[in-house]
Amino acid sequence: MTFLATMIQYALEEEIPSELRFLQGYDRACREIDAEFDLPQKDISRLVRMIQGNDGQLSRNKRSQFIILPDDVIERIEVIVQGAFR
Repeated sequence: MTFLATMIQYALEEEIPSELRFLQGYDRACREIDAEFDLPQKDISRLVRMIQGNDGQLSRNKRSQFIILPDDVIERIEVIVQGAFR
């Protein structure tokens, strides 16, 4: 098998399915957060990416970027993101 064929096979079997799972989880999380909270879409998007990229938790450092959100709201958003990416 050539290098190109190997890369194509890897993309088809690994990268594309992984990216599709991420996009499905991302879309689900954004929809659920938007339905529950009145937040700008750009903030929802940032929260989802930050939480998902940190194993389902918003780091203390990143929390400072969302000081207007109470802890219980952040915790609920974390639960939504965790569920969306299961």
